[in-house]
Amino acid sequence: MSKHCLFVGHILYGRNNIYEEFLIEELRKGMSSMELVSINKAKSVSEDPRNRDVHILRAYRKPIFDEVIRFFAFFYAGAKWAMRHKKSDCIMILLSAPVEVNLAAVWLRRIFHIKTVNLIIDTALGNIRTQSLWDRYNRFCYTWSENLTKKMTASMALNKRVFPYLKLENRPCLLTRIGHNRTMPSYSYAPARDKKKIIAYTGTLIYYDGTKELLEAMTYLDPVEYELHIYGKGPEESLVCDYQERYPHIKLMGYLPNAEMKRVMAEADLLINPRIDNEKTDIFGFPSKMVEYLLSGTPVLTTRFAAMPEAYRDFVYEIHQQTGKGIAEAIKSVFSDTEHNREEKCRKAYNYIFENNSYQRISEEMIAFFEKI
Repeated sequence: MSKHCLFVGHILYGRNNIYEEFLIEELRKGMSSMELVSINKAKSVSEDPRNRDVHILRAYRKPIFDEVIRFFAFFYAGAKWAMRHKKSDCIMILLSAPVEVNLAAVWLRRIFHIKTVNLIIDTALGNIRTQSLWDRYNRFCYTWSENLTKKMTASMALNKRVFPYLKLENRPCLLTRIGHNRTMPSYSYAPARDKKKIIAYTGTLIYYDGTKELLEAMTYLDPVEYELHIYGKGPEESLVCDYQERYPHIKLMGYLPNAEMKRVMAEADLLINPRIDNEKTDIFGFPSKMVEYLLSGTPVLTTRFAAMPEAYRDFVYEIHQQTGKGIAEAIKSVFSDTEHNREEKCRKAYNYIFENNSYQRISEEMIAFFEKI
């Protein structure tokens, strides 16, 4: 039977949405057809011509009104898609969808007998920290959305702890991965600089990614020996700016496209992921930058985050104390190791990720999973 997929995610081409772009590209190869719905609430859309093929669900940014209108808009779009393929095997993939989309998907599943599959890669609840009326409303919506995942046909996630936490074990589940789209191996390694070693951090500047602790760590390190380059943006950007003014070896480099970040990672002496233990991100999160880090040919220093595969311990350096001082000591310990050992870890990391984390392989696993549900 022909397979038709409706991929519902946050995809907007031209916005560095690498995970969705590469995954969709590979999934298309195994499907009879694939249509895209974007639930991204961005105020503007890139001029990228590929966005013409994406049905963008309009956002109104008004509590309750926004959810009600988007529920009906998505239900209508989903019903049209299901009717076009009513004699086929229809699969709807919902990537960390909000409450109005999940609720509409539940009804579409019941009415049209389609397969609805959660793809859970994160939780917004980790970003809500206050008891303001707006945050309480958002917390209610996101919690209800997570509860609706139990009503779907099956679930996929990046972290195995998601399934018991959301009580999804009584339905089919697949542990999946962040991937890469490289077709030919291209490993390279450069020895560390003798002086002014460049430590690079990329990603969101937010409390559970250890922004504050990383900045504090640099205050314990000799400015002649070490320099921190931070690439990204987020709620704690002002904190980075404050440290940058006081410590010349801390530099906020801004936000770069993925292609440029590959060069930055390869040219650094150390890549760091100082993620801090957090109830929500420990259950849901997997730092997507880790795959690009491990393909860069540069040593990687990380905390042992909850979703880290056991295999990673063979080729990463670990932060054992999630404090500024602990991170500083871990950075120094990396460079006290021999050049040979650092290079060996980088080679093992590259080989493991290149072999196990291609989007081709990941999409094939997903399609095989869809066959069984």
